[in-house]
Amino acid sequence: SVPYASIGGFVFDTDTKMYYLIIALTLIAGLAALNLEYADNNSTDKSAIERLQSTKEHNRQSFS
Repeated sequence: SVPYASIGGFVFDTDTKMYYLIIALTLIAGLAALNLEYADNNSTDKSAIERLQSTKEHNRQSFS
């Protein structure tokens, strides 16, 4: 039998614990993907947060 996954002595031995492990890994991967999408090497351009906010505002105006 394969041993359960564990991190620092915390064993993911139930479905609930495994669910939260998968959710945490998914969130980390999602944040990493956002960071890649909005990464910008030009310091003169808008920051990623400003671009995201302007995109949200544009979408709000488009759908209202």
